[in-house]
Amino acid sequence: MKAYRLCLAFALSALFVSCVSAYAEDKMSVQIKSAKLRADASHLGRSLSTLAYGDQVNVISEDAGWYKIKTVKGLEGFLHRTALTTKKIVFRSSTPGSVQAEEADLLLAGKGFNKEAEQDIASKDPSLNFAAVDRLERRKVEDNELAEFMRAGGLHVAPTE
Repeated sequence: MKAYRLCLAFALSALFVSCVSAYAEDKMSVQIKSAKLRADASHLGRSLSTLAYGDQVNVISEDAGWYKIKTVKGLEGFLHRTALTTKKIVFRSSTPGSVQAEEADLLLAGKGFNKEAEQDIASKDPSLNFAAVDRLERRKVEDNELAEFMRAGGLHVAPTE
């Protein structure tokens, strides 16, 4: 009888811990135009999928600037901390604690700054040409191209904090 109670107590404890762990996952949103879900916590890790601005994910763990996440489709992988925000991004109706995204904000999300930041920079130097930035953004570099570029140049990925 004691062994039965001990096994039952252990099973209930394990169930409780797993429920608390699942509940403790933090929800975050992708805050950049697109983010590659990586198999490893590295910018050169194999790409598993591409997430879009506003996609929500569940954070499983965090280490050295990388989040291990799970997508709403059930994929698990790694995203760098700079790709995520704790704010929920919504596209239609505004709810408390969420951010209403405007079309201009969506376009600027890929640049990594907002409308006000761009206006501030442009006001300090009206000769700046953001068209060049826009052209550069349209340039897509495949993972294998980046790896070859780094190999040929003797470059290595520095560990993140």
